[in-house]
Amino acid sequence: MEIRFSKYHGCGNSFVIIKEQGIPAGDHSRLALEMCSESKGIGADGLIIARADPQLEMVFYNRDGSRAPMCGNGIRCFAVFCIKEGMTRKRKFKIKTMAGIMEAEIKDRGNDLEAEINMGPPGPAASHGSMEKKEFLFYKKLKVSTGEIYVRTLFIGTLHTVIWAEEYPMDELKRLCAEICSHPAFPEKTNVDIVRIIDRKTLEMFTYERGAGFTPACGTGACAAVAAGIAEGKIENKVDVFLPGGKLHIEQRKNKEIFMKGPAVFIAGGLYRRDTNDTRLHGGADHTV
Repeated sequence: MEIRFSKYHGCGNSFVIIKEQGIPAGDHSRLALEMCSESKGIGADGLIIARADPQLEMVFYNRDGSRAPMCGNGIRCFAVFCIKEGMTRKRKFKIKTMAGIMEAEIKDRGNDLEAEINMGPPGPAASHGSMEKKEFLFYKKLKVSTGEIYVRTLFIGTLHTVIWAEEYPMDELKRLCAEICSHPAFPEKTNVDIVRIIDRKTLEMFTYERGAGFTPACGTGACAAVAAGIAEGKIENKVDVFLPGGKLHIEQRKNKEIFMKGPAVFIAGGLYRRDTNDTRLHGGADHTV
């Protein structure tokens, strides 16, 4: 069968987006594995299935086929996709996700579009073991292969564990990311954010995502880092977060709601031919940037 797709990226974090009515019911996890494969598919960090009825809903799968509550860069791409595909005519609209209802606002960005997402307030992660709780943050010393490491964990869109880079050598942190992600303290695994504070209005961040590994950008990770930084008095409430793939602007407003603003760029579109024995891209891209 042939599936019409669009491919977008948000700060280098790439996604294949398809409409639900264009695919058969079945194993969407396997479809994500196939379509996100660089060798036999289109290649992406995740698959987004756009559901229109009874309301706009973003169904997100990591590239390894695992389901995730939502994705920060992905939801911006999804929002712009909905506008360009005529799924909504509004510039401000709500999107259903497994993490709750998010509100998107589409804005002009030169000749392209960008999206600002109200991610809602950060929430506490489920308590596992002997974690110390302060507001919405859980703190714990994890035993790792090199000794112990102090982390804080929270939920904003999905589960994130934030580590301040000034507390440990950067090379050591990057080597430990996979170990922390799969640590027994996190039965469902955790995303790991290594954050360097440049000044009170600027952060630099690297993220190891569960189900994807290191990625060029992580929108929910940027929100988690800012929420943790504000709670600990390290930064102000309006912050630019620099990621390997670009920049996001994160702002905490009233009721501790976190707003994320950044690009959502169309890369290509076309038809994907799915076969039970061979999965490959069929036809060319409609457009590239």
